[in-house]
Amino acid sequence: MMCMKMAPLEFITPVLKRTTHCNLPNKAGMTPLMIVVAKPISAVSLGVVTTLLDYHADSMLKTDAGTAFSLAEKVGNDQLLEVMKMVKPLKLAGARGTVRASKCSAPSRIRVQVLEGTLELAVGCVNQTVDPYCVVKLDDKQVATLEVCQKTLNPEWNSNHTFYIHENSRLQIELWDYNLIRSNTFLGHASLLLTLPTDTDDSFAPIDQWLPLSLALPSVSFIAATNPVTTQPTQVLPNFSSEGPAPPAALATAVVHSGKLHVVLTYLKEETQEVNAEEAIKDFESKPRPRLEWHQEVSYSGLPVNTSVTEVGFHFEVGPNSVRGTASLDGRNDFDVHQTTAFFNQYFLGRDHTTLYGEHATLGPVVISLEDVNNTGFRRALVRTKKETIRVVITATKNEAAALRVALPLLSGTKLNSTRSNKMHDTLSQFETRQLVTRYKFGVVYAKKGQSDEQTMLANDDVSPDLQEFLSLLGDKVPLLSWKKYAAGLDTISDATGTHSIYTTFQGIEIMFHVSCFLPNQAVDVQKVERKRHIGNDIVVVIFKEVADAQDAIDLSSFVSHFNHAFIVVTPVGNSFQVVSAYKAGVNPTPPLLPPPDKTTNLPLFSRDANFRQFFLTKLINAERSAMEVADFRAPHVQTRKAMLASIIKECSQK
Repeated sequence: MMCMKMAPLEFITPVLKRTTHCNLPNKAGMTPLMIVVAKPISAVSLGVVTTLLDYHADSMLKTDAGTAFSLAEKVGNDQLLEVMKMVKPLKLAGARGTVRASKCSAPSRIRVQVLEGTLELAVGCVNQTVDPYCVVKLDDKQVATLEVCQKTLNPEWNSNHTFYIHENSRLQIELWDYNLIRSNTFLGHASLLLTLPTDTDDSFAPIDQWLPLSLALPSVSFIAATNPVTTQPTQVLPNFSSEGPAPPAALATAVVHSGKLHVVLTYLKEETQEVNAEEAIKDFESKPRPRLEWHQEVSYSGLPVNTSVTEVGFHFEVGPNSVRGTASLDGRNDFDVHQTTAFFNQYFLGRDHTTLYGEHATLGPVVISLEDVNNTGFRRALVRTKKETIRVVITATKNEAAALRVALPLLSGTKLNSTRSNKMHDTLSQFETRQLVTRYKFGVVYAKKGQSDEQTMLANDDVSPDLQEFLSLLGDKVPLLSWKKYAAGLDTISDATGTHSIYTTFQGIEIMFHVSCFLPNQAVDVQKVERKRHIGNDIVVVIFKEVADAQDAIDLSSFVSHFNHAFIVVTPVGNSFQVVSAYKAGVNPTPPLLPPPDKTTNLPLFSRDANFRQFFLTKLINAERSAMEVADFRAPHVQTRKAMLASIIKECSQK
């Protein structure tokens, strides 16, 4: 084996007593080996260490922050014992230290969810709230920064990150108060020592717990925290007891007396090495969306909505014949969970991979995350452009750029640079998180008999029994005062926007409904501005029409908001609900499609049950997703993505 000549490496005792492990493959019949520097060593050349394993030409040596040597590849179980016999008693010539070999535990993945926090300020604080954000560290290395929650003592993040850990990895979550002008303030931290899971199923069950905040900095390594917007110096304030003296008047800030963080930890089972490539492609690759378009030859009669608005740009769905294309009728397979899946966090974050980046003549900035070669024969790739993120699977090959161009011909002509810096992980994770939409708001308007325009409908305050039953299917009636979850702009401090609303969760998504009857209605507010302020900003509006009478058909042209793009009209008919949907021009039909019309009413009917709820919520979410493709909404989104990707490319080029 050739020994590379290299300048002597100087080792410095780390501030924290820890061992850094590299990301080692867990191959059948192979045991990773770690040579750990047990004491400070000086003047140790690379050639001296590689000579110890001279008999194996494929051994690899890596250093990490001058604290450890790791030999990763192709060291069999039988050879490991011989190597340990050689290394264990050895004292390197001329070195003032010892080296020992030990079996290295295989890394394990863990999902860290920081859901929320609660804080109590010390007595006498000038400010009554803070702008908290979290910095997540693993073994003193910053791996994630959570968003700033403005002016609150009950922050919510609902973050989801996945990391690789080793035995006794230390998880640290620091809480900071973001300050726009002065330096950010350290509020406290929570710390956990992580152990690797066993093979039992119980080891992979979620661990849900509230971690108390420690208000003191445990070591100098905690002083430097990264601002989520820009880098600023940090400020550490003294702790004040709630029963002791108040903070000095000169400190125009808030000081935490106590607090805790709600964290869920879940160990993840590793993928088997004999992964079926077809199954992996099925789970990961982007799937084509159903191609649906409006059928222009449908005639409408007897609808609960005024069809004359087709002349000003509306399309109506009254059953399968209204739409050309193929989609299901029950909604069970029409919710695209991939639009709320954090693929980068799941498959790339914390794993060694390559980031490719470049500029395309028409696509603009392109940033690609490419999985390392593995035993499965394929590699996953996330291709980010200004318009979308495409998931592809390519054949494992050394010419990765060529394989990507074969899978995605649109990349032809793009010169791709590459970096393997793990400093990009947090940036790309934040980019992905910002693109995921996991919260939706929808309007609900009540139309009594004889009412057909928005202004008249918004004047209603009472709720009929049928409307109550319909709302109970949508979600739970919740009090808004001190509400901690998604509020969709409703006031949770002083009941200024009503006392209650309808809230639910569906497929991992939070949904809040703006119910017109629950919003404030002042007699002097003739234009119903307060109610329009919320419902007028909803993309999708549900109109609950109390009576199925075409004589007072809903006039959709009376809804003048530029945000309202989809309307779903629900009418109680006996023990069923009748449903008709209408979309502004430019909004494509959305699955699940309405079923064939009932022979009695000539319109689609649904039983009032859980199946209807699943269909209806899927329809609402997909309607908004389709509406967001309209140019008015799409163009700003594309420009934002383009700017973010350009910033990422600039950061990549500096690594």
